[in-house]
Amino acid sequence: MSRTARSWPKSVDAILGALWGIISAGVGLLPWLMAGARLPLQNLWATETMPEDMPIALLPVSQYSVILILAMFVSGAVIAALGVRNFFGARRRPATAFTVAGLALVQLVAVVQAFSVVSVGLAPGRASTMYLTGLLAAAVISAAVGLLIFMMLLGKHRWLPTVGFALAAVPLASWVVEWMVQLSPRTIEGPFSTSMVYRWLPAILVGVSLAWCGLKPAALALVWVANLAFLWAIPALVTATQSTLGTRNQLGDFEAMGEIAVAVLKGALGPAGGAIYTVLLALGIAVAGLLLQRFVPTFRGNTRTSR
Repeated sequence: MSRTARSWPKSVDAILGALWGIISAGVGLLPWLMAGARLPLQNLWATETMPEDMPIALLPVSQYSVILILAMFVSGAVIAALGVRNFFGARRRPATAFTVAGLALVQLVAVVQAFSVVSVGLAPGRASTMYLTGLLAAAVISAAVGLLIFMMLLGKHRWLPTVGFALAAVPLASWVVEWMVQLSPRTIEGPFSTSMVYRWLPAILVGVSLAWCGLKPAALALVWVANLAFLWAIPALVTATQSTLGTRNQLGDFEAMGEIAVAVLKGALGPAGGAIYTVLLALGIAVAGLLLQRFVPTFRGNTRTSR
């Protein structure tokens, strides 16, 4: 870094870091904003309303959109972390806190605005209170998961960002799919359909991250096992969550919802779910990456960082 950059006052770190956090969070929310940001129809809405007449909300607050909110928050956090890691250089440490502040500010504003709109429009009653509380808890947890992944991606030791990418892979795939739907709805039926992207992109991300991580020292084999386990389990958990929350008739019947979740989870984790193929793809990409690093000097040189 140049002498001029080293002499920057701390206020520059604050401004640049906060600005980057704000931009990253905004990019994370962008697919929903591009869709028009109309609040989804609510089962408990006080008045009968057409979709185009629903109010503007910065988040798609609905039991059907819990995973989308998680995807947008995690994607914003990943973008923020990658920017801090690659562009702030020696100024990374002082800029990190301000980046987190900017990221959290935008996400907090989105949560407050969206849930305020929903709370005003819902019919009064215990069901609405439970519905709003549950979705608010899910949004807060999503933001916390994003912050955790942000910090992992900035970890000094290579295993931390590698595990962080494994945790972020499925939300990132959901976010990319949302972009595909907004930019070109016809991709749903094309050769690169959204279902294919959602299924295989996490495996590609995990495989590349494992190749970057490497296997020296040998203890990093534990990271490989953990990441492949995450790749096997997280899509199944997401599928079970979507299926359970999407059962309108059983919503609120926790016993029935639990039975549905367990049944879907077992099916997704079993042989019929096809999870083994995504794990094998990730493993193949990781091994191929290791071979490239061993035999191609360019790749070997670009992957030497702290373990």
